[in-house]
Amino acid sequence: MKTLKFFAFSFAVFLLSSALLTSCDVDAEPSDMVDQNRIFADHELFYNSNQDITYARITFRFGNGTEGTPLELAGGSYAVFDGDTLQQTRNPVTNTTFYEKQISGPVLSGTFSWVDANGMQYDNTITYKTIDYPDSLVQVIDRTQSVEIKWKGDPLAANEQVNLVLDGINGFNETITVQNNVGATSVILPLNQLTGIDPGQGQYIMDREFKPELVQATSAGGRMIARYRAKNQPVTVQ
Repeated sequence: MKTLKFFAFSFAVFLLSSALLTSCDVDAEPSDMVDQNRIFADHELFYNSNQDITYARITFRFGNGTEGTPLELAGGSYAVFDGDTLQQTRNPVTNTTFYEKQISGPVLSGTFSWVDANGMQYDNTITYKTIDYPDSLVQVIDRTQSVEIKWKGDPLAANEQVNLVLDGINGFNETITVQNNVGATSVILPLNQLTGIDPGQGQYIMDREFKPELVQATSAGGRMIARYRAKNQPVTVQ
């Protein structure tokens, strides 16, 4: 299990980037202008209990998923999720192009497909698990001792992790603890992280992630991630 500490700005960037699959980009290029076998496809299926919305998204880049040139599908290329076309969307904050469908309620499995400009089709199916807070959730944290949170849901399997964020008062300081041990059923907020949180009212933010390998991909590869976010819960730090 790993722990990291972020200040408010870093935490905001973390949430924004994980929700939108990518960081700030330059203007996207038409996908039919590049070698189709070097297109990196980044897939995400994300259910947010706070909104009761599932987001199915794919982002495309040329070369690789981090430094590659962002792409807009062109030349007859398109992307779908469970047979429904993903609509091109641009995030005005990050100037990022991605393809998305929003679905009411939780969708815990589905198939992403995209067809490149040469007519080659790539299909990848994903299924993921839910997570929730325990009935006996610690809602008042004493910063002089560590806190263990046992979640409701299956133990972690391979390629899974749980991210637990303790969002401090007014979002000015936070910690994120990552649990990725196979078989784990809880996550511990360590003492050295809690001492940096200001006293006051905050909230828990908890995600369960699953990152399987793609079955069908170009030579550039791709990524697939499914995330289930439990409804945020209040916590008092003292």
